[in-house]
Amino acid sequence: MEGPRAYGFLAVAAILSTSLVLVGNTWLVPVVQAGAAYFVLYKDLERADLGAAVRHMLFWALIVSVMTVQISIRAHDTAAATIFNGEPYREEMFTYIETGVGAEGSPRQFIPQHITHYGITLVLSLITGGAGGLFLGTMLLDYMNYYVGSLILMGAEPQMGSLIGWPVWSMVRVAGFICGAIAMAYVFFGRILKRVEWNGRAFGRLMASSFALFLLDIVLKWLLAPTWRGWLQTALNGGGA
Repeated sequence: MEGPRAYGFLAVAAILSTSLVLVGNTWLVPVVQAGAAYFVLYKDLERADLGAAVRHMLFWALIVSVMTVQISIRAHDTAAATIFNGEPYREEMFTYIETGVGAEGSPRQFIPQHITHYGITLVLSLITGGAGGLFLGTMLLDYMNYYVGSLILMGAEPQMGSLIGWPVWSMVRVAGFICGAIAMAYVFFGRILKRVEWNGRAFGRLMASSFALFLLDIVLKWLLAPTWRGWLQTALNGGGA
């Protein structure tokens, strides 16, 4: 599946699978979301087209994010009860916004957390051909989007919340995780199973991009988190916060 067909399939699949939040089954949502995306990813890996794989998964993440934010706004109670780790993460983030206390603003806490998530994503992708990493990434993406939807819904400045709810470093992180997961899936099919043509240079470029984005995420968060928290306070509490 290539070209417009792939993007069309991913858009429809992301919309329909994310709508399953309304069914109220916590595990059904990420399984179907990741499964639909993996269908396209697998086809890309069969052709050893890593560039297409990255573009397709970034597009899928965008559509899933838009849908999850919207559902979290319009069916908040159902989303709160369904999305894995949604409410705990929202509470953690709102506490951080209000008080400054939490991993989000502490490099000593968030760097080990990011390293752990990144490492698990790479290992799962290596041993499952990308499926496990995609599933884990889906769960992380869903609860982040639930928090953003909650910020827009509950905040005093919803328009501002919609603009800054996703900080720039989190966008960088998603791209880095996607590149890393695809690179490890390529190792699985190309070097372990030897089912696809192996291009070591393409793998090296993709893995280097993933690691560079991973490091950029940490640097940006370290430098910008204090300023960003001030903006989030305004989005949550209004200009008088």
